[in-house]
Amino acid sequence: MRWLLCRWLHLSKNKFYERAETTCKRKKGSAIKCNKPKASATATTYTNKDGCGPCAGETKDGGCEECSTESCNKIPIKCVQGTDGKAAATDCTDVKAKRN
Repeated sequence: MRWLLCRWLHLSKNKFYERAETTCKRKKGSAIKCNKPKASATATTYTNKDGCGPCAGETKDGGCEECSTESCNKIPIKCVQGTDGKAAATDCTDVKAKRN
């Protein structure tokens, strides 16, 4: 048995909270897998009990995202685009400022 660290994220009232970094079990020779809620996740689309392992069942195609390095599952940052502020929140992408 091998051990790895993943963050334990909790979704409550459409807000993400990091409870703790947790130690996860994995079988010898198996790949590192942590999971996290997508920015658009709800209590219905992200149902994983903790951040260990792959996304549970149908949540993989919904509100859950997998990553493959230790502690890679950080709380997602939400972005809203548009001028009226009514657009749905989505995961932000890294944007680098351009220099003139």
